[in-house]
Amino acid sequence: MKHRISREWPRWTEYVGSLFARFGAELFDDPMGDFKDLRQVNSVQDYVDLFDELLTRVELSEDQIVSCFIRGLKPEIGLPVKMLAPRSLAKAVNLARIQEQTLVVQKQVFSEPSVLSNPRNIHRFAATNSSFSYGSNQPTKHTPTTSKFQNPTLANNPKPQLKHAKLLSPAEMEERRSKGLCFNCDEKYSYGHV
Repeated sequence: MKHRISREWPRWTEYVGSLFARFGAELFDDPMGDFKDLRQVNSVQDYVDLFDELLTRVELSEDQIVSCFIRGLKPEIGLPVKMLAPRSLAKAVNLARIQEQTLVVQKQVFSEPSVLSNPRNIHRFAATNSSFSYGSNQPTKHTPTTSKFQNPTLANNPKPQLKHAKLLSPAEMEERRSKGLCFNCDEKYSYGHV
């Protein structure tokens, strides 16, 4: 250092510059601040890798570590993990990975078009899958079948032919419901009616 040679105290900027040159960037490093500010941006595994790297530079209790880990997760992952109250970092990491996979599966399932995604199919779905008749609030009587999981109408006709759905106003729907008529044709509605 310059002051050892000249015995003069350096100015502050020179002193900081000398420290930086001698000891590098670690002098100005704030591992606890970096640890507290860490947030998941990509996958859980990427977050775990960064978390572990910063964890080696701080001293915290297991409860504090778990709390910081959960706090840094994306909300859609962190909230379900927090709800399960893991007591160790290993458990919290496993729960976060499971939640991440659950979200991937849910995204795949809900991104595929379904029968119910088209509003015109809702009445068709209700007509073929309802165990109640529209004429009353009582469940319809089912006839026993050879298998308790077999639908009697599907056993005779594996692929029922669906008629084109009519677009009905709410008043027309209510009138047909009160008369016990099918929404798609003028026949009486009953379980298995297609």
